[in-house]
Amino acid sequence: NFTVEKNDLQIQYMAGNFSSARRSGNDNTTLTVRVLDADTSTYLSTGFQGRFWITTDNGPSYRVESSPTTNSSGFLSLSFNPTCTYGAGPQSWVAGITGEAAYKDTNSTIFNLTVNPDNLTAALLLPENSQDFRRSKDTINITGNVTDDCGLVPGASVALASEQAAIYLCTPVDDVGNGNYTCAITGDQHASRPLGNYNTTINATKAFYNGSLTAKNVNAYEIAIRQKPTARDAL
Repeated sequence: NFTVEKNDLQIQYMAGNFSSARRSGNDNTTLTVRVLDADTSTYLSTGFQGRFWITTDNGPSYRVESSPTTNSSGFLSLSFNPTCTYGAGPQSWVAGITGEAAYKDTNSTIFNLTVNPDNLTAALLLPENSQDFRRSKDTINITGNVTDDCGLVPGASVALASEQAAIYLCTPVDDVGNGNYTCAITGDQHASRPLGNYNTTINATKAFYNGSLTAKNVNAYEIAIRQKPTARDAL
């Protein structure tokens, strides 16, 4: 008795290591390998089943991105245009042959690419429209959010501040966990600040992103001796 062993393969790198592609638009990068029958020293012909696997979030888990077959010269190629499935920053990719009767399942070594996002955008939510707060008494909560080309972005480093004649940084900034951020100015903290209207500002940074521009809400809130009367008060 004898056993016919499947042939060995070599997956040879051709293109795409340390390449990059942007998630928005049609900014593709081409990943290419060539498959050699190591036992006969010939390249595979048309129609052998390949795979490209790519990590989605800088981690150890890979996603099957494409299942092309070899061309007449043994090349496997993928034109990779990342979507929001892929996190920003460095990812890894692997290519190989799988499920063939005559050949052993064989993968390439690990290669690298970078998924580029759009710039961060920071926006202020509250307070707004000169909302009034009693000096030394009321807590002023400044809230904002951070987005990119795929939506809200948690885990950013966010700077919130108030400005009048001087700039007052608000710390600590609390990452709510869903792309929203907030910071509280207690009555004690603003007790000695001047009365009047204050602008608020926000900007954000995060690894693998270009930082946001600074957004400003003019006359977001007012520090006053007492709150302004409302229509309800006049009844």
